[in-house]
Amino acid sequence: MAGPVFTSDSNPKIEGKAKAKFYVLVCGLISATGGLMFGYDVGISCGVTAMDDFLEKFYLAVYAPKLRGP
Repeated sequence: MAGPVFTSDSNPKIEGKAKAKFYVLVCGLISATGGLMFGYDVGISCGVTAMDDFLEKFYLAVYAPKLRGP
């Protein structure tokens, strides 16, 4: 797989390989960005739902036993 990605000669086989490499690179970057955003969203959502203020306002039945303690 050695060789330049973009070449100046007019060989269609080489140009096709360069386009395929660029397409794979772009697809990989887009999918990696999507995975990063999904992971960040899940992490933030889980952190917020465990906060006492959130539980007190929206899930008092879950928060009340926490106030009584063990």
